[in-house]
Amino acid sequence: IARMLGKGGNRKDQIQDETGCKIIISGRDDYFPGTRFRVLVILGETPDGMLGVLDHLIPDITDCAKKEQQPSGNAEANFRGPEAGQCIIRCVVTKQMSSAIIGP
Repeated sequence: IARMLGKGGNRKDQIQDETGCKIIISGRDDYFPGTRFRVLVILGETPDGMLGVLDHLIPDITDCAKKEQQPSGNAEANFRGPEAGQCIIRCVVTKQMSSAIIGP
């Protein structure tokens, strides 16, 4: 999370200014229910802006996955997928959003 925010939130501010989106990350001890995952919210008016935020953050996620794949990596894999070289991005969506994504 610190990597995504940058020192003093500078990187977060830069990404917000560049994309026109607001980035909200849940508090240090505020996890999605039943997990140890913090929540990232991207608020934006355009798909391009929201994708711009992800363009900045996905390299960080893949770097974390690569570190987890190393022998000294985190035993609790939060970013690496089941196959070598795969990464995971988890998204929480409403029932209406899931219907829009996969169809009725």
